[in-house]
Amino acid sequence: MKLRVISAVIALAGLSAAAQAQWSDGFEAYAAGSNLHGQGGWKGWDNDPAHAGTASNTIARTGSNSARITTPSSTAYGTT
Repeated sequence: MKLRVISAVIALAGLSAAAQAQWSDGFEAYAAGSNLHGQGGWKGWDNDPAHAGTASNTIARTGSNSARITTPSSTAYGTT
C-alpha cells in the first residue's frame, strides 16, 4: 500500500512539472523594438506598459529575438 501511495505521489509530481514546462515564447512573432505589453499574454510589472520590456534582436539565445527588460533606475521598484 505504501509503495502505491509513493508511486502515485511521484507520478503526480512528474506530471505537474511537465505541465508547467510546456509554455515558452521565442519572441519571434514580435517586431524588434515593440513593447511586449499586450502581445502574447505579456503584461508589464503592475500591469504598466512602461515596464513590460521590448522585443529585441540584439541578443538572443535561440532564434533572432529575445525580451529586453529594463528599468529607469535601480530603485524604480525598490531594493531589498
